[in-house]
Amino acid sequence: MNVDIEFFSDDPMDNVLACTKFQFDKVIFLGYAEEDMDRAAKSTVAAFLKKEEIGVKELEFVPLPEGRLDDIEKKLVQIVEKEKDLGNQCFFDLTGGEELVLAAAGMVADEKNLPMHEIDLAEDEVRIQSLPEAYEQLPKRDYRLNIEEYLNLHEGVIEWRLQKSKNQKYNDEAHKSRMIELNRFMETEKSCWNKLSQGLAYLCSKQDDLICGDSKDVAGAARIARMSVSTFIDKLKKMKEENILQSLLYSDGIINLAFYNDEERNILCDPGAILEHITYWQIVRDPEVNDCAIGYHINWIGDGDPNSIYRPGPDVVNEIDIIYMKKNIPTFISCKNKMVSMNQPLYELETVADRFGGTLVRKVLVAKKGVSPGIAKRAKEMDIEVVKHL
Repeated sequence: MNVDIEFFSDDPMDNVLACTKFQFDKVIFLGYAEEDMDRAAKSTVAAFLKKEEIGVKELEFVPLPEGRLDDIEKKLVQIVEKEKDLGNQCFFDLTGGEELVLAAAGMVADEKNLPMHEIDLAEDEVRIQSLPEAYEQLPKRDYRLNIEEYLNLHEGVIEWRLQKSKNQKYNDEAHKSRMIELNRFMETEKSCWNKLSQGLAYLCSKQDDLICGDSKDVAGAARIARMSVSTFIDKLKKMKEENILQSLLYSDGIINLAFYNDEERNILCDPGAILEHITYWQIVRDPEVNDCAIGYHINWIGDGDPNSIYRPGPDVVNEIDIIYMKKNIPTFISCKNKMVSMNQPLYELETVADRFGGTLVRKVLVAKKGVSPGIAKRAKEMDIEVVKHL
């Protein structure tokens, strides 16, 4: 058996990186407190490594003596000798390790002539530290976590019950072409699109299918759109003429309109949804992006759980406009179809990225109409990239 030996890190990605690059039969995690090792054995890391796609057959969690280098070294020697007696080949993984343990591992690897490696997530590469010939016989892989796997690993769960029809993954060119059409129309009405969309949403709130409304409904929708009734109706007529709406009838104050499908209804009634979809299609052009999704609600399921390994705290649900994975690094995106002059989008990004992102997470604010100077300064301080489009 090929055995990976590493320190159990506070960052769950550190604990699985070796098994995304190599196929180990067994992983031995090291830690200081026996109680922590017992909890680690039930962690999301353990669940991930036992997945069929990863295929680790055995996991072991070993507490180490704390504070003395020579005691740690002796314990590592015992572990290595036990595995050698079983006919196993040991590999030391230095990724995310604690300093004393790394020092002890280096000494034992030198003494016992063992291979060592570390995984550089930022560069997406394996760095062999010793005995490179041992890696020639070690089966290799290049496993990319999808969004759900990544969130689960960090004790987060996607709340599928909260998903809307507009919030999902897309792969077909027909959807892409249609979003380009909707975006083109939105650009022609960019000075009033947000309010027009909100007015349309008001009408949609009256019926579930075919939208019918009387003069009172129309007046209410126009008021929300901050337009006169005649201007609001003219905008809807333009939407029909340009095939944004499937049908529109307006006579004697009574309005009757229909969308091409429920998904488009949801998109057109959400001022920022078209921007989200256009941004999505820009992202997935990159062949190194292996997963991307719109509008996931993330439940911080581990928080509030006394057995949580990482971040015990209150149970929270957050919605993120767009998440994508590239080379096992997540990017969280907030899309705003307006000038951003308030801190809220920055804090929303920071909160989720801090909880789930790790040290290499990217945070991006797509602000179609730009941001105020104060927001630009604050975003830079928070390491949030601000763009008008991707």
